Amino acid sequence: MARQLRFDLILLTILTACVLLLAPAAAGLVTVGTGCDYPTLMDALNSASVVDGDTIHVNSGTYAFTELTKSLTITGEGADVVTIDLGGMQGVLRSNGGIIEKIRFTNGDLQISGTVPMAQNMIIRNCVFEGMLYNAVSGASISLVGQNNTFTERV
Repeated sequence: MARQLRFDLILLTILTACVLLLAPAAAGLVTVGTGCDYPTLMDALNSASVVDGDTIHVNSGTYAFTELTKSLTITGEGADVVTIDLGGMQGVLRSNGGIIEKIRFTNGDLQISGTVPMAQNMIIRNCVFEGMLYNAVSGASISLVGQNNTFTERV
């Protein structure tokens, strides 16, 4: 009887450990801005500790941006106070399932990419696009080439 109870406890411990190891990790939240987790948006995006499923909260300010390949939620404090200045260059979104909201984009062209990895199932909402630059190659200042991407509200 004691031997069976010991075996049952060991088996229960092993099964519990397996469940805990296989359970998905909770999505993380990081902040960007002065005195935050990361001083710049690109520092957060390039960090190995910011992974698919995480949320980046961007505080008021102006930030540079080049490319997004991770499946993240990027939420600005508001499109009236958070600006992504593309610096006269092209910004590229290649996220699968990412969300970008409450951000103002300016001074460049934005490509929602159809090249690998392809932008798919993205949601871009409550964003403002002002002072965007025409790209002669894409023929637009905002180029939407990926699949099943959605622009909603205040675009």
